[in-house]
Amino acid sequence: MDRAWNRFLTRANVLQDTFGQMVAAGPLTGAQLWKELRLAVGSAEAMLRFLARSCKRSLLGDYACLRPAP
Repeated sequence: MDRAWNRFLTRANVLQDTFGQMVAAGPLTGAQLWKELRLAVGSAEAMLRFLARSCKRSLLGDYACLRPAP
């Protein structure tokens, strides 16, 4: 759990930019960002679905499997 949370924290700026106006503007702590994401999108499953479909991203990284085949 700690490893996943630390990885999430390293991606906080990327995720905040990705979700854009769906979350509060300005610098947010990891806990604040998570709360904003839960309020805006709902469950972690919904977050992952949004990120994969809309942005080809994930909460903890950008994976090759999410990119379209060449």
